[in-house]
Amino acid sequence: MPDRPETDNQETEFSVGLQVLRTFKTQANKHHFAMGEFIDNSVQSYLDHKDELKKIPGYKPNIRIEVNQHQICIEDNCAGIATEFEKRAFDIGNPNMNAAGIGTYGMGMKVSACWYSDTWTVTTKALHEDETKTWSININKIVDDNNLYIGPERKAAKGAEPFTKILMTNLHRYPKTASVTSVKDMIRLMYKFFIIDDEINFYYNGEKLTYIEPPIKTQSTYPHSVDKPLVHWFGEIPKLDLGDGYFAQGFVFLHNSKVKNQSGFGIYWKNRLIEGSWTNPWLPKASDYEDPIEAKTYGIYLGDNTAINQRLEGWLHISNNFEVVHTKNQVIWVGKEEILKKKLKAALEEVCLVGDDSGETYDFIYQAKNAKYKWTPGDEPGGKGPIFPPGPKGPGGGDGKDGGTINIPPPTPTPAPSPAPAEPGAEIIRFKHGATSWEVSVIERANEVNDFVEKVDGPDGQMDDDERKMMIKINIGHPFIYKYFSESNDELSIEGIKKLAIAMILSQVVAEETGNKPVTLVRLFNQIIDLEIFN
Repeated sequence: MPDRPETDNQETEFSVGLQVLRTFKTQANKHHFAMGEFIDNSVQSYLDHKDELKKIPGYKPNIRIEVNQHQICIEDNCAGIATEFEKRAFDIGNPNMNAAGIGTYGMGMKVSACWYSDTWTVTTKALHEDETKTWSININKIVDDNNLYIGPERKAAKGAEPFTKILMTNLHRYPKTASVTSVKDMIRLMYKFFIIDDEINFYYNGEKLTYIEPPIKTQSTYPHSVDKPLVHWFGEIPKLDLGDGYFAQGFVFLHNSKVKNQSGFGIYWKNRLIEGSWTNPWLPKASDYEDPIEAKTYGIYLGDNTAINQRLEGWLHISNNFEVVHTKNQVIWVGKEEILKKKLKAALEEVCLVGDDSGETYDFIYQAKNAKYKWTPGDEPGGKGPIFPPGPKGPGGGDGKDGGTINIPPPTPTPAPSPAPAEPGAEIIRFKHGATSWEVSVIERANEVNDFVEKVDGPDGQMDDDERKMMIKINIGHPFIYKYFSESNDELSIEGIKKLAIAMILSQVVAEETGNKPVTLVRLFNQIIDLEIFN
């Protein structure tokens, strides 16, 4: 290295001015990506402290998004922001050093909040801490006055359960009309394995988001014949070794009916969708390549309205050692994407069906291109005779030691379990409303911070079922309740408070399920509070 010349000039340092904060609101972004950044933080907070959080009576992770034209609020009951992580939480570009975590660049929450608003607050109560902390961010004050102090303001919260609440006001933008549907659908897709496993509840404006896998085709192999057995076109993609410790594995299926929103394969990284949706498809097409040899090697799909594009779909879990861009909508493939396309195409031509131990394999690409959706016995089968001879399973290999482990979620959804009524310390209250006998598990808490009443889980079942269950938490130590109703700790007062809370929650549930307007909530509340159990 050459010696530094002797000079009177000052040394120059690379720096970033505070004005960059104002540019975040002008960045190209989409609501579901921005919302996803907040959700990622909540999901990771839960995953990092799952064992400890589950020690809380009646615990179920809930992530709630509330949106209107005036404000956006994202709230969770996960582990909160511990003191040791406060600085990193508000330090732009300070990455998460946890390689297994969803957070990567330390950008998401800050950039997304600035995209929505110049004024926002973060309030949290961390697990194992006895105070709430609130940070208040005003971008214009920070930039114009060079005032970097944002808090926190601290308040005592001994005994309170952990949470984090982000509130954005004076909005630049917010999801509305068609964007609302897109946001909800994308949240369902991005976090579908947490939803299918009933591990985390996601809510948007009070609506619990659910996910149902699309129906899978059951049909004989092409050319069709009444003499051939029916095939349930759902198969496993074995571990595909991409070299250098990178790998991918997953599942493939054929749609029962044609789809318009073509997405190809969903690419999941750490159980979170990165690529592969109708807004951001991962569709390796032959038309992507000018060289015919490359088109044949890597191309799986064809034109937009072709049969294979409307039928063939699946998902792949890529190893943890991949990285993604800071918006989490694109994988940094490090030269592995073409290898994946080649190996995936070969695997799709020799797929073992899920649950079939015969060793027989099926060519999903051929079937997707040629099968008839509405074939009935008597149609001309066509084709060139029998296909799908028995063959080896698709390629695998690679121990993936450097890629982390992938916990492949169940290939098909399982019914969500009923809320557990046997939670230690829970009080069971039974009553009948309409045609339904209700069993409500009530968990009592007492602190000055948490909400008065919260629906923890449920209800199970459907409207008008004979029996249904639900779990709620009631905070008898809430300042308002404590001051006006239970300061004397009278048992009758506490019983009345619990029943009042049940009536409020059940009114909300019934109003939502019947599709009535919020004004109906008051009418339902008045009806329910008149039930015999509440008097």
